[in-house]
Amino acid sequence: MSRFPQFPAVLLVLLLTTRQWPDSQADQTDQSAPYSPNLQAADDQAVPYRPDQMADQAVPYRPDQMADQAVPYRPDQMADQAVPYRPDQMADQAVPYRPDQMTDQAVPYRPDQMADQAVPYRPDQMADQAVPYRPEIHLENAKLQEMTRLMETMHAEIKIMRSSVFHLAELKAFERRLAAIEARQAAALEDLSSRQNQTAARQEERFADFCRTRRMGMSTGDIPDSSITASSYFSDRFVPAKARFGINGNWIPRRVNAKAEWLKVDLGQESRVYGVITQGRPEIDRWTITYKLSFSTDGQTWTTYADTDGSDKVFQGNYDRSSPVYNFLDSPVTTRHVRFHPVTHQGLRAAVRMEILGCPTELL
Repeated sequence: MSRFPQFPAVLLVLLLTTRQWPDSQADQTDQSAPYSPNLQAADDQAVPYRPDQMADQAVPYRPDQMADQAVPYRPDQMADQAVPYRPDQMADQAVPYRPDQMTDQAVPYRPDQMADQAVPYRPDQMADQAVPYRPEIHLENAKLQEMTRLMETMHAEIKIMRSSVFHLAELKAFERRLAAIEARQAAALEDLSSRQNQTAARQEERFADFCRTRRMGMSTGDIPDSSITASSYFSDRFVPAKARFGINGNWIPRRVNAKAEWLKVDLGQESRVYGVITQGRPEIDRWTITYKLSFSTDGQTWTTYADTDGSDKVFQGNYDRSSPVYNFLDSPVTTRHVRFHPVTHQGLRAAVRMEILGCPTELL
């Protein structure tokens, strides 16, 4: 049989023989309670703890309760503290110091812990968590930023629209002012045109009044003899140049049939003709009873003056030798050449002295 299985039993016997067991009840008391209430034990303490002073307190100090604590109360530790615990000072306070309550709050308040908890914000933690990413908050921030951008865009568009509306209102107001100005200008132009027409009409009337009685030059000699011609003449005493109004002479055509004869006057320039004056032969009873007038601007193409019904107008001429007879045109004629056509006459042949009434158009 081997010896190794017997080794644990031998070792147990040696341990039991060498163990020192407490020999008295006092030793057991010393080991079970760290604090002894007898005076001799208190005198031996480094800090003079007095149980009799503790007895004066409202709640006496119970070593057995302290023995139950996880961390037992040690007077020697209290002596080592910077500020010693004074039961007499605690007794003077309105609320007595309760060791049992203090023991119930083993570490209720730690200045070092409070210093750590004074500011719950931990920079080291914040350094580890700079800005904790939260998807929902990030999404909300993105939505808020988008809404802010949309609001700014909308405000800018509203501002542009207001500006556009303001400019449109200004443009409409300008258009109204422009329309009013144009209306005033049109009214002014119409009034000016009316005034000009009235002025022209008055000038025309004054010009007509003047030209209706103005002699073109047959009687004054302003029209030369070379400008007075005829289809024929009876003799040198009755040449066309003798047909001037107011002189002692007259024009007599050669043929008895006066309808084929004519007397022409060249006014020398374009003029406006208003009428004619005629006389008969001064020394005997010879005169033109009726006659016609024709006009031409070039001396080649002639137009007979027409009546209101479109037929050739026949003017009433003289009725004696010397009385002047005035015949005015219904409307003035602008021309250069004037022809006198005898129709009926007193005597064997027609006889006439004449003057043309009008003004050169350059005077208009």
